Amino acid sequence: MRFARYLGLSAMAMGLAVALLLPTASRAEGDFYPPLYEALARQLSADSLRLTTAPPLVLEDGVRFERFFLEARGIRIDGMRIEELTAAALGAVFNREEEWRKTAEMRSAELATLRMRVLEKDVNDFFLLKYPPGRRSGWLFIRFDLKDGWIRGEGLYKFSGLPFRTHVVLEGKLEVVRGRKVYVSDYTMRVDGLEIPRSRAEPVVNRIQPLLDLDKLAFPGRLSRVEVREDSLLVETSPSPESLR
Repeated sequence: MRFARYLGLSAMAMGLAVALLLPTASRAEGDFYPPLYEALARQLSADSLRLTTAPPLVLEDGVRFERFFLEARGIRIDGMRIEELTAAALGAVFNREEEWRKTAEMRSAELATLRMRVLEKDVNDFFLLKYPPGRRSGWLFIRFDLKDGWIRGEGLYKFSGLPFRTHVVLEGKLEVVRGRKVYVSDYTMRVDGLEIPRSRAEPVVNRIQPLLDLDKLAFPGRLSRVEVREDSLLVETSPSPESLR
């Protein structure tokens, strides 16, 4: 009798310990597949992550979830911090579970949707690391200012063959390219106060393109729009993930 009681208490303690390892928001959701949650939490290194899935269906070449909904904050994609990510899908098929220790990847879905918000501060932090002090050519420094509907970049650029640095101001819009990238488009560029032709500006601007690249994101979904707001930018698919909540 005492031994049975001991086993019961031990099981309860183990369950409590596992639960405490998960973020509060995720525990509150209730319906999720723990191995997938653990793989995505490790992979995304998110500040917080909440996952909801239907029960898994194991296939020969992967694991299928009829319903998948994820909300995360503070993830990184190829070095760029993403303030908010929402991904939702119907009929989502991930790679085999034994591969999740390396990468959990949604390889296909009947419908895949995404929504992301990126802060101006995180865009600038990314380019500060991309162009550290001490560079001798190309972009030496660039800082972006996100406005309602447009973007402004200002920095220093060293053209090859010139012995001095130049002050560059770039103004333009953002557009989705091939459904997975965000580029600066419809832009003008001034060098030391003088606007230069597009043919000369393009090689300089191409060095910072794309501004956002989702090719390394583990979820499919083709972006349909980008919205530039004051101090942040928003990208999403159509329909939005909220329609699948």
